[in-house]
Amino acid sequence: MQLDAERAIALSIFVSYFSIILGLFGLIVSSWTKRQDSSKKDDDAAPLKTNRRNVVIFIGFTLASFAHTWFYMFKFMHWSFTDYESRATLISANLGDRIVDWLLNTTLFEQAWAAVSFGTPNWWWSEQLCFFTVGYFTSFIFFESKRRNIPHAWAYMLLGQVVAISVALNLFYLAVLLHPLAPGRPIQRKTPFILWISTAVGLVAVVLSPFTSESTFLPNLLAMHATITIPLLFPSFSAGPSLPTGLVHAVVSLTAGVARHRAVIAVIGAVHPEPLNAFSLLIETLHGHPAQSSIGYDVVWTTLSFALWTVLEGKGVGVAEVAMLPILSVGVIAPQAAAKDVELM
Repeated sequence: MQLDAERAIALSIFVSYFSIILGLFGLIVSSWTKRQDSSKKDDDAAPLKTNRRNVVIFIGFTLASFAHTWFYMFKFMHWSFTDYESRATLISANLGDRIVDWLLNTTLFEQAWAAVSFGTPNWWWSEQLCFFTVGYFTSFIFFESKRRNIPHAWAYMLLGQVVAISVALNLFYLAVLLHPLAPGRPIQRKTPFILWISTAVGLVAVVLSPFTSESTFLPNLLAMHATITIPLLFPSFSAGPSLPTGLVHAVVSLTAGVARHRAVIAVIGAVHPEPLNAFSLLIETLHGHPAQSSIGYDVVWTTLSFALWTVLEGKGVGVAEVAMLPILSVGVIAPQAAAKDVELM
């Protein structure tokens, strides 16, 4: 198969995408192995007192969430490929050439996110994951990786962005279980400037997402993804004022709550005058496009994982809050629980 430079780049980007995924998995899992080996050799290392039941449970959740979300991700790639060829004027007889033509003429990342961001019921699903990631998951990784000396904190976030947030969340839960608290590392009551400013920018990007145009959608999306990775890449950056951690979590929860109210009202308005049809509309939307199914079930697995974690680890979420997760969303409840944890410590 003859490839010019442009076609070779398109194919290499696609191959590199899967190579990055494998590399991130390898980096994360190998860091756990090294931690266990060093704990056995170093008498001064904190003992690995882990709950084996919980480890097995979250290994299962990691595998299940990965299999479920990526079943639909591969369906999306197949849909994108056939959609491109249905519009192509010339189709090669060589499958390799056809794949390269598809990659060269399709913006997969933008195509997937456009499918899940525009449309009232579509955003009802997607905003939950965005608020959870920007408002809670970033700070959870930031603080817990410091308290427990978990290496490569940025890798969990990057893996969540290229694979699925639920997969990265369950992997980080495993990392927490496998890394005992470092001596003298209590919960941090102050959020450094680099974290809260990145969170603020990310929140603005999430709020603006459903209102973006064709020209502003991609820059806004890239800003949302980039800003939440920065504090994990530079966790020791100390310039700028810090804010009370409980306050930051409270603002995040309030912002997500206001947006959630708007999303729920919009969905009910879309089925007016029969509001009871809202559930049917959301289920129909969940299975209406493979990209939406991948993101939607990522939301489901993230919600289930967070709920299970709070129950098993005794975190600050009550039965009533867990029951309200499907309505209020994990993007609202998770930072609310984090704020309560800070107050209780």
